[in-house]
Amino acid sequence: MQIQFGQVITQLLVMMFIIVVGIVAKKFKILDEYGDRIVSSLVINITTLALIISTMSIDLDSRIAKGYR
Repeated sequence: MQIQFGQVITQLLVMMFIIVVGIVAKKFKILDEYGDRIVSSLVINITTLALIISTMSIDLDSRIAKGYR
């Protein structure tokens, strides 16, 4: 498994963008405390589902099952 640094950088930039949007929304009082909870719950639920789906979609072979021994 080879790490694609372009993909890693792209994902980091997306996360940074989301953080900046959250900070700006909080600073300009677009989101109140109730909105913060809803957005946090939504993000957790979506990322958990995405993690489960991406984990289940990997190819398994005998080396993975044996722990690369």
